[in-house]
Amino acid sequence: MNKLTFVFLAIIISLFLYVSLSHAATFEISVVDSSFLPANRTINIGDTVRWSNFGSLSHTSTSGVDGNSTDGLWNSGILSPGDSFSLIFNQAGIFPYHCSFHWFTGMKGTITVSLSTSPMPVPPGQQDFSYSPIETPVVSSDPSQAKPIGVGSVAAGGDTLSLQVGLNQFSGPVDIYLAIAAPDVVPDIYMIKSDLTLQPISVVGLVPWMANTTGPIDADLFGNVTGLPAATYFLYIAVAPAGSVDSYYLWTTSFTIP
Repeated sequence: MNKLTFVFLAIIISLFLYVSLSHAATFEISVVDSSFLPANRTINIGDTVRWSNFGSLSHTSTSGVDGNSTDGLWNSGILSPGDSFSLIFNQAGIFPYHCSFHWFTGMKGTITVSLSTSPMPVPPGQQDFSYSPIETPVVSSDPSQAKPIGVGSVAAGGDTLSLQVGLNQFSGPVDIYLAIAAPDVVPDIYMIKSDLTLQPISVVGLVPWMANTTGPIDADLFGNVTGLPAATYFLYIAVAPAGSVDSYYLWTTSFTIP
């Protein structure tokens, strides 16, 4: 099965980067003694996130997936009970964070920053996009600027796949398709189903990963995967109007396990 199964051509819409400060908002996250509440927030560029420690222990808000992979984007320092830390997000993307003291207990979260307050249009035509591997997705209302698949450390030559999907809200209901291929390992393309099982496209056809949704999407699939065979892996994500595949967007990326 070749790439034509997924080929999507679309009308590229205008991108408006300016977000008026008058529309900026502050989003609160409560820091307690076992978790961030809510741990995952979706905001817009220019918005502020404020972490406030309501627990009895000290915590931090530190960027990065966990204590073994901090990325240096921010670090609140020690937040004693009653302390707060605020950060304005001026870049689109999906940003994982953790408590540097308690990340190993699962005290982690994600901030998803949309590039625009406007939703991504339901595909009016057909267009495909490709990009080099990135660690975390880039969320945008412009399909030509979006990079919805992040692959974790394998993007930089590591050996751990952390598959993340991030998509902006859509202007109407859509179906989302996910697929993976490794021609050097197996000859087929495999669809990722809603239950996260992988099925060959030659058997099941085009099966949505998510059906009839308007998003936004912020998903971490499979956790950290190691031990993949040495090969080049191709990842596909397609978005089509709910119940139809006549119009769609397709994004393709890849990574190599040496």
